[in-house]
Amino acid sequence: MLPGGDIDGDRDDYAAKLRRRFSFISESMARHYARTYGSNSELLLAEAASVADLGEDFGHEFYEAELKYLVEHEWVRTLEDAIWRRTKQGMWLNDQQQARIGEWLAQHAGKSELSLAS
Repeated sequence: MLPGGDIDGDRDDYAAKLRRRFSFISESMARHYARTYGSNSELLLAEAASVADLGEDFGHEFYEAELKYLVEHEWVRTLEDAIWRRTKQGMWLNDQQQARIGEWLAQHAGKSELSLAS
């Protein structure tokens, strides 16, 4: 089984489960997380009790917690890794938003353990 593949049903059912457990996320976020991360979505959301706990919103509901997850669990180190190879968020983010993600990665991608407060 692939990492995150143990969702016990289809992705729509799992997205609904995420919404029940993490009621602060939008329906589109739940679908994105279910489709992209499967059961590993719970690692991404584990420390959050509200949208504010997800950290900086880089645009199009792409939050710092997701970028942190990508760095810590999917070996993302570059902007291209984050917004094209792993998520395809580059299709929706403008140049300024992409530049901000690049700045964040330059500051944080080499750290061994990240905190949203850092």
